[in-house]
Amino acid sequence: MSLRDRAKKVMGSFDATKESSNGYENIPAGDYNMVLEAAEDTVYKSGYEAFRVKMSVMDGKYAGRTDSTNLNPDADNDYVADTAVKTIARLANAVGLELTDDDWEALDTLQEAFMDSRGKVILCHITESKNKKDPSNPYRNYDFEPSEQPEEIDIQDDDMPF
Repeated sequence: MSLRDRAKKVMGSFDATKESSNGYENIPAGDYNMVLEAAEDTVYKSGYEAFRVKMSVMDGKYAGRTDSTNLNPDADNDYVADTAVKTIARLANAVGLELTDDDWEALDTLQEAFMDSRGKVILCHITESKNKKDPSNPYRNYDFEPSEQPEEIDIQDDDMPF
């Protein structure tokens, strides 16, 4: 697609006088079959550290779109920290992982525990709740359940075309 064609496509629904160019839209709240792409200890330039869960939608209208959430079990707010621990535990259950005491030592040990879970299919429930401080930016809540895994394909060298 040429630059001119791209500009025509984008500018047809974009008002540069009123809208931000940084407006990445989340997939809407709902239930999605997703592939776990990453569950990792992430440290941002600001120094904020969290357990980031990144997933991609497998099917439907939003197939191929990614979504992620940062979970902070070390948060100063007990509710936020407790919810993060519960959400990580639900993710572990969804991918068939039984976390040990040692896995909960730190975010990097949690990351190590989830390494073999990348690529697993999970059912992700995304809900939104009011954000009193910024009503235009609701809180996104994630819950996970196990999902049927696709059949593994066994490809032998003889099956290769070269």
